[in-house]
Amino acid sequence: MEVENGNGQPNQGTTVANALKGDGFVVNGVANATNFSYGASQILYSDGSETAASTLENVVEGSVTINETSGIPAGEVYFIVGADFEGIRS
Repeated sequence: MEVENGNGQPNQGTTVANALKGDGFVVNGVANATNFSYGASQILYSDGSETAASTLENVVEGSVTINETSGIPAGEVYFIVGADFEGIRS
């Protein structure tokens, strides 16, 4: 999984990645999203990663959009943290 900061709050990606690691998720990357104007958090996943994406969706507080997306590497899930992010359930 890769966590991307899509809201521009300093260290948001790292904070979320650490919370997910604490819940047993494997996070293999933290980065800034292509921009900081994501109002809504998003889970993007590759074909075949539906279960991992759904597992992630179940621990994200608040609303999150989940979509299979072409161009995501096989077996990968990206979590883009938007402005509406409320936290991670532990």
